[in-house]
Amino acid sequence: MTIATIQVACASNGQWEVVSDGPGGERCCFTSRAAAIAAGVQQAREHDALLIIRGVDDQLTERDLQPPTDPYVP
Repeated sequence: MTIATIQVACASNGQWEVVSDGPGGERCCFTSRAAAIAAGVQQAREHDALLIIRGVDDQLTERDLQPPTDPYVP
């Protein structure tokens, strides 16, 4: 199974989490939103995944829709 989405969200303890939907649901914690977003961007690029960024109140704030890497997709 490949990773389809990477999510950045505020955890209940006030830290920021980067969570993937891949096997094992890898989760990393950061003290700042900026650091979590930077890590999420890097992971999304590495895995060609959709990056979803949520705010403190769990509202969807941003979504990164990268173009497909397949040169044959119009």
